[in-house]
Amino acid sequence: MIKYLALCLIIGVVITGCSDETAPSVQPGLTVNMIGTGQGTVTSSPEGIACGNQCRKDFTNNTVVTLTAIPGPDSDFDGWTGDCSGKSACSVNINGDKAVTASFSSNPLDFFPPAVLPFAVVGVAYLHDFNLDGPVGGKSPYRFQLATGVGFPPFGLSVKPDGTLSGTPTTEEKRNFDVCVVDNSGHQKCKSTELEVKVEDDLTGSWEGEYTLSMDISTYCFNMPTITHSGAFTADFFQDDDELTGSATIHDLYNINIDGFGDCSTVSGPSYTGAVTGTVVDELVTFNLNFGDPDLFMNELDMTGTQTGTKISGDLGGIDGDGSFSLVKK
Repeated sequence: MIKYLALCLIIGVVITGCSDETAPSVQPGLTVNMIGTGQGTVTSSPEGIACGNQCRKDFTNNTVVTLTAIPGPDSDFDGWTGDCSGKSACSVNINGDKAVTASFSSNPLDFFPPAVLPFAVVGVAYLHDFNLDGPVGGKSPYRFQLATGVGFPPFGLSVKPDGTLSGTPTTEEKRNFDVCVVDNSGHQKCKSTELEVKVEDDLTGSWEGEYTLSMDISTYCFNMPTITHSGAFTADFFQDDDELTGSATIHDLYNINIDGFGDCSTVSGPSYTGAVTGTVVDELVTFNLNFGDPDLFMNELDMTGTQTGTKISGDLGGIDGDGSFSLVKK
């Protein structure tokens, strides 16, 4: 090689190829790394970076490359580090090897509607706000919609984009349907719920039925630990919303006479009339009978029953006793 160069100099003529051998030039490159619990991609302009698949690219010296981070479903882009910073698009002048790291975190979109919504009543305006069921994650603001092909609310009701299920139901029915919350990036989460529409239940009116009651009277009567009896029961209820009031009569309730020595006898007592107070929630009826007669052994009875159409049946209890009852609307 030295002899060849010397020959070129001696001759003094420029000959193509009479130059020193040099290594090929190497272009500077840009490397993108991705970290965090979330998912996403990073793309470049000019093209070349499409990370996660292609995360390094060589560019002509002094090329300005703009990087864009795109978070995946249920993920957030948290920002750049390295040769970029912040959260906006990143521009890097490739005047040497450069490296940029994009951070993504998991932020799953979810919400928690009840599996069974509070029941609705035919002809009565209904409202449920799904915003109160905790949309979390994703990117707000949120909007709501029905899932395509997965049921629909009862007739007369609809799900609005603002998250309200509202309207006036027209038909007694029970329906299952899926509601979806959609975030500002278009990601959605759907959950199933159920809504039953009932005909309005009103207990107002006269009822009649029977009861049985078993009492432990061993505290008072040494020779008679328990007594079981039954009788007829009538009631006139008045229902105002969920509040229940009225009057009731128990027929043939046993009156237990107690003397100072614990000798107890039972005799058929008269009818007793008392006051009814209580509540009605859905089909559960809870009421209390208070009787003012001081000679009555049990002057207070708690009654909890389930209403099915024109019938109420359930449990009866009181001081040292328990039993059951049933009533039918006249």
